[in-house]
Amino acid sequence: MKKFQLRASDRRVSFQFSVSNRSLIPDSIRAWNEFRGRAVKETDARAFVRKQNLNGVQVLEDAQEVYVHETLITNLERHGFRLSGVVYSERQGGQARNQTYYMVRFVFFREGFADQIPGFEDHREEFACVLRKLMKEAFWKVRGYQNPMHDDRGNELPNLPAISLNFEARMACLGPDGKPEMRWQRDQQGDRIGDTKVPWQPDPKFILGIHPGGDEIELFPYVKK
Repeated sequence: MKKFQLRASDRRVSFQFSVSNRSLIPDSIRAWNEFRGRAVKETDARAFVRKQNLNGVQVLEDAQEVYVHETLITNLERHGFRLSGVVYSERQGGQARNQTYYMVRFVFFREGFADQIPGFEDHREEFACVLRKLMKEAFWKVRGYQNPMHDDRGNELPNLPAISLNFEARMACLGPDGKPEMRWQRDQQGDRIGDTKVPWQPDPKFILGIHPGGDEIELFPYVKK
């Protein structure tokens, strides 16, 4: 399944990123969640509830080295979705069992269905820039699910489907300054070629996007021009 259709009944689309490097997520997002009274360190009880609710249907197959096209958000907004919340959590159980990893979820609700969060509008554009930066500077392992929605206590909200796009296994394609990393060119034996480093610009395997006039989120095989 390399594509799925956004349905009129889909109320929410989430972009969930999991990373091992906390510095990739600005302190302002952690501070926002603390301000909202949300515990940023996931407790064992909360983790248990979350894992019990893993009952979604996979609608987008796992794909490696995916670049998220910058128009994905623009086209999602054209379908009536708007960034309405950001959730941050520090969790245990990354690639190593006791490893801490950091999760940030950007939540888009279809207009008319989001609860107004006091103060969020003051931060909305700042958080949207963080989302664009995460998408722009790396390739990701991506998969997508259609899930039932749950309230803050983990209770299922019937007849309210939601889409979750999960991003893991980050592969940086730009340096911390937003520019391509400089690397030596090497031949098939691994020996250096040339006198100076050159910009390293890897190619993704897939592009994740939405057709401008359509309603399908799709993985497009990357074709080098």
